[in-house]
Amino acid sequence: MLNAVPDGACIEGDRTGNYRSKTQDLLARLTVRERETLRAAAELGYYRTPREATSEDITAVVGRAAGTVGDPLRDAEAKIVGRLVAPENPKTETHRNP
Repeated sequence: MLNAVPDGACIEGDRTGNYRSKTQDLLARLTVRERETLRAAAELGYYRTPREATSEDITAVVGRAAGTVGDPLRDAEAKIVGRLVAPENPKTETHRNP
């Protein structure tokens, strides 16, 4: 790949390792439970207008007790929105401790 760099061009790297997209970085901040709940909500249409799924629908898909998806869903949303709105401010990630 470096052979394709034209003469006179300069390449500078600031780190090495596996590439992780911004989306992967955001999702990596979530717990497994938060990721599963958020993914199910999105796939079921919870975020569509009009809403196509309820928390009960999400609960059925993730296989948890009734009424237990609200907390992980809110926590996931808080982490993601916090990083998008104020990425340098860790206080924007307002979520409960597990």
